[in-house]
Amino acid sequence: MKYLIPIKSRRPNPHYVGAGGRRFVPGLRRLEIRPNGTRVVHREALDATSLADYQRVIVEYDDTQIQCSACGAAFSWRDLEADAYTDGDDTWSNSICPKCGEWDCAEIELEQP
Repeated sequence: MKYLIPIKSRRPNPHYVGAGGRRFVPGLRRLEIRPNGTRVVHREALDATSLADYQRVIVEYDDTQIQCSACGAAFSWRDLEADAYTDGDDTWSNSICPKCGEWDCAEIELEQP
């Protein structure tokens, strides 16, 4: 069965810098001593490399109850487990039932922000 998980709340991301952006970090400084003895303090910036840096909004999803297609157990979609194994090709599942351990027990789609 396929479940659409609705958005509960949206809020602006205070760390948003956009793709390829740089963010100055308070308190992070680099001291440069030039050949003439002059000391220069530079503010350091970090490249926006984490996914959170690229998101304009932070979303929180509703705590929707779903049902396992194998054992019929009802639980929150947040309780789904994830696992991977390698047997020639990598296989991944992020919807493993926490009750019976069945892989791909429900199809989850998150509402887009």
